[in-house]
Amino acid sequence: MGWTAIQSAKFYVDKPSTRRMVVVMVTAGAGQIARLNCLAAGADDFLSKPVGPQELLRRVEHQLERHAARIRGKLAAGDPD
Repeated sequence: MGWTAIQSAKFYVDKPSTRRMVVVMVTAGAGQIARLNCLAAGADDFLSKPVGPQELLRRVEHQLERHAARIRGKLAAGDPD
């Protein structure tokens, strides 16, 4: 049996070299429990299948903009990490 989406998210969030990576999870789980589990695992966003390509694109763009803003803020504050 392969890894679950939750295990994958935790792996990347816990690993120092990928800790800052944006994680957008797309799963078949549609309920609030699935969403909360994904977010608790470190996902930045969550989508339930089926998902249209435009919604996926907008969600990824939004997360990348948020990530870029955080980096700009840290750099402006002199925090290189």
